[in-house]
Amino acid sequence: MQKKYKNKEVILLALSDESLATVSSFVKKNNINYIVGTDAKPTFKKFGARGYPTIFVIDAMGTVAYRGSNPEAATKSLEKTLKDKPSDPEDGGLEEAAAKAAFEKALELYKKKDYAKALKALEQITKEYKDTEIAKKAAVRIKRMKADKKIMEKIREAEEKKRCETWLETARNLAQNGKRAEAAEYYQKIIDEYPYSSFADIAKTELAGL
Repeated sequence: MQKKYKNKEVILLALSDESLATVSSFVKKNNINYIVGTDAKPTFKKFGARGYPTIFVIDAMGTVAYRGSNPEAATKSLEKTLKDKPSDPEDGGLEEAAAKAAFEKALELYKKKDYAKALKALEQITKEYKDTEIAKKAAVRIKRMKADKKIMEKIREAEEKKRCETWLETARNLAQNGKRAEAAEYYQKIIDEYPYSSFADIAKTELAGL
């Protein structure tokens, strides 16, 4: 199916409620050549998928054209959806629609002042949808954000917080498992790289208690 529809603006997506490790092994073993998502219980719940398999055909406007478990019926629905899709040369197709949706999500993150995630989302758009008008808009947004010192400081603080919290968690796990030397290395990294932060104070206290 992936080969049959790859040039017809069709995206084949499979979702599993199993872990990334389990699914990755299955994908590799079976040479699966389409997108496979993991840990999808929230998505299953949202779409009301209770049985296996549950197949959805979703058109370019986001409308569910088919829902069921019959592959033949799903294929017929897909063919009809493609046939009924209005041809608009200025539409930009599914890629443009996906880029627009990603851009709107990035703007929502920006409005929430989650600047680090917003910047990352915008940069991803310029890479994944580089030939679209949305990618050009994303590039302009990125330039503005990087020119704003206050925003870049917020991003730096967010990245520092994320990195230090990860190192602290790693150090604590190592310490709990009796690996004090390795734990000390992570505490020291925090102290050396962020000496004037509150995380450095925490690291010093916990390092002294090893």
